[in-house]
Amino acid sequence: QSLLAPLVRVVCDGGGDGPEWEVRSEDTVAKARDAGDDCPSGLEAGDCESLHRVLTQSRMLCVAAIGDYVECFAEALQHGALRLSLRLLAGQTLDSGETGWPEAFGARRLFDDPASLPGDPQLPEALSLCSAFLAHRKFAISFIDGGGAKMLTAVPRGPLTYHGVTRCMFGIASITTALERLVSPQVNLARKYVKVAIEMLDCANEYARRHAALFLTFAVQIPIIVVAYDAEAGLKHVLTLLRTLALFVSDETRMRDGGLTAYDIAMAKETGNHMSLLLRQYMRAHFIQHVKSIEEKV
Repeated sequence: QSLLAPLVRVVCDGGGDGPEWEVRSEDTVAKARDAGDDCPSGLEAGDCESLHRVLTQSRMLCVAAIGDYVECFAEALQHGALRLSLRLLAGQTLDSGETGWPEAFGARRLFDDPASLPGDPQLPEALSLCSAFLAHRKFAISFIDGGGAKMLTAVPRGPLTYHGVTRCMFGIASITTALERLVSPQVNLARKYVKVAIEMLDCANEYARRHAALFLTFAVQIPIIVVAYDAEAGLKHVLTLLRTLALFVSDETRMRDGGLTAYDIAMAKETGNHMSLLLRQYMRAHFIQHVKSIEEKV
């Protein structure tokens, strides 16, 4: 409660009846300048310019760290975890009437931007918070029904968000009922999620590539996902990536001479293992569909 309630008040309600310094820096800086050397906290005006965003970031990191614990989930849900997650993904409503995060937020941190939410939260912490709670079935289903799954596809993808977006996708795929809700006619996001996952397989973050592969590995058990995967030429894409990753295994000496470290090669091998598992599950899904079609004819 001491972490979530203030976050919900600042991010969702614009500060509510709480102190102004939690939302923006102007009031805090003015007070620090007026106090001068007599400021009881010892802070200078320059320190206060980032106080509100440091507090917001710290709270979000703490909530994300405890979000996937079952013992904390009921109370977190009661104090607005779902509402906060949806608000963070939705982004700010600009003067133009558009809602969402500008593309620039996926590549770098932007502070005191007109598109920022109250408290100046940033996308990496927002996605980390959402992915932690998506480990719970009840939250995942409510998240999808509340439009969070659709908002997730609109989050700008860049170096700061690759890992967070794929973690959220993997969280949904790891819960069968949530995955079924995602591809249901009412939500109908199968094609969109497969497209995003295939795009993430080739991003610059190895952890994001693995989570994208794991999402598809879990998701191809559903026939409509297999159809979407084939429509997006997923097999061709994965085979191309596997051929590239095979170089790290077949000629490590040459890779090291090219400037790659042993750690880089090990990371690439692990990613290749995840993609190989995806390929196996995809072939298994096709084999099952083929057997079922034969049984129906017989």
